[in-house]
Amino acid sequence: MTRPSLAVYASLLALAAVGCDSMVGPSARPSPPAGPVSDKIEELPGNAGVDGKTWLVSFDQAKRLSRETGRPILTDFTGSDWCIWCIRLDDEVFAKPAFQAWAEQHVVLLKLDFPESTPIDPAVERQNRTLASAYGIEGFPSVLFLDGNGELLERSGYVRGGPSAWIASAKELLGDRLTVTTGTTTGAAPADTSAPETAPAEGS
Repeated sequence: MTRPSLAVYASLLALAAVGCDSMVGPSARPSPPAGPVSDKIEELPGNAGVDGKTWLVSFDQAKRLSRETGRPILTDFTGSDWCIWCIRLDDEVFAKPAFQAWAEQHVVLLKLDFPESTPIDPAVERQNRTLASAYGIEGFPSVLFLDGNGELLERSGYVRGGPSAWIASAKELLGDRLTVTTGTTTGAAPADTSAPETAPAEGS
């Protein structure tokens, strides 16, 4: 396995320093990459991606599950071992039972990681770079909601207030595009509703 180059990480760290506000809604609407981008990435078996806990790493698998279930893809662009606000989003929201129960019924989970010191499969690294470029990612964490064709629905990120505030923000963004479905797939290898508050700049 190889690590991404220092030059790539330097550019990503510089982009992250501008803060979460810059990640929500760039001026140009991105286009998903044409054709498959995950052909050399092993797909996860069973109910991975729709069990509320297991994050897929294959973009192509996530799109297929989205089409099969009618769920949007919750796509987390993250720097899991260096980005403070990514780590807080994981710890404060994604690791909580309330979020996992919600995710199990509403979304397909996809994590696209840009670690600094953790080894990453070269095929996953290439896929993640391709997708970061295609979707105009300008900092971390960036959370995108995508449809089954990879088209952008909405953008999110870190939201203060734990899972209840994050879920409330997602519901407001997606509205009736969130439907309740079971976690069973085929072909696969609530009290606080305060307004969301974005994170300070990374590194501040």
